[in-house]
Amino acid sequence: MKLLTTFGVVLAIVSIPA
Repeated sequence: MKLLTTFGVVLAIVSIPA
């Protein structure tokens, strides 16, 4: 589950400036 959480956080961080 940690992988999914990390992916979600990274996706959110990348989506903010985009």
